[in-house]
Amino acid sequence: MSTLGPKILTVKCPKCSRVEKYTITDDDLKEIKQIGIARVGFLHGDHSLIINFDLTGFIRGAYVVPSDEIPSDVRTYYRDFKIISVPKIKSEIELIVIDEKNRIIDTRLADITGSGIIKIMNYMETYGDAVKGIARRIGISGRSYNILVKNSLIIIFTKLSSRQVESCIEYFSEGIKDPYSLQIVLQYIMDKTPDALKNEETRRRMNILINANKVKIKAKKGTNAIRFARASIIALWPELESVFDAIIRDPQKCLKQGYC
Repeated sequence: MSTLGPKILTVKCPKCSRVEKYTITDDDLKEIKQIGIARVGFLHGDHSLIINFDLTGFIRGAYVVPSDEIPSDVRTYYRDFKIISVPKIKSEIELIVIDEKNRIIDTRLADITGSGIIKIMNYMETYGDAVKGIARRIGISGRSYNILVKNSLIIIFTKLSSRQVESCIEYFSEGIKDPYSLQIVLQYIMDKTPDALKNEETRRRMNILINANKVKIKAKKGTNAIRFARASIIALWPELESVFDAIIRDPQKCLKQGYC
């Protein structure tokens, strides 16, 4: 193992002999400042290579782990794709976004590990040209996914139709800004028909949900927190609007009437 200067690292996997060349990033520098070293991993199939290095680019350690057991605090790559996997959000709807333009694989909304990512990427490398421009269903590791390719985005998902996914593609066309808000949007559109997805009121509620977390981040208590709760609840259950507003106005009265 050796280094090629302070910014680019070269390391050889002790198991499969694959050579990785890695350019130190701002995220690495930030981590080094906090804990003294940075850790990155590379998916190599059934195993992954993890390296630790310091500010000078000196590799403090290199070791191999199963691809399904990569620690969550290790920034991981598949070739030149950066994998974003935390925070992991559990949901009945799974969504994986592969951004070929920005070289990112976002798996925060999917129950998938390193070996699953490798199988998906192998599938796309083999059949990618065949699925572009059309919606398909694929089977990987005994699981069934829908797949949609739009421009430089490859979207792999469950429980939703292609039209439902297309209706909210604008929310992650430049990357998933907030996976929690996107999860709520996906749940909201899950039972929407193609006509309902074109409805102006549906679009308005989707926009409320995708932006609601901006209020939540600022809200420690009080009015902003209430606004966030109201926006999220009403977007999902519009029939509760009058009840929610009544509770805010007079919680004691609603308690007596059995609303809460």
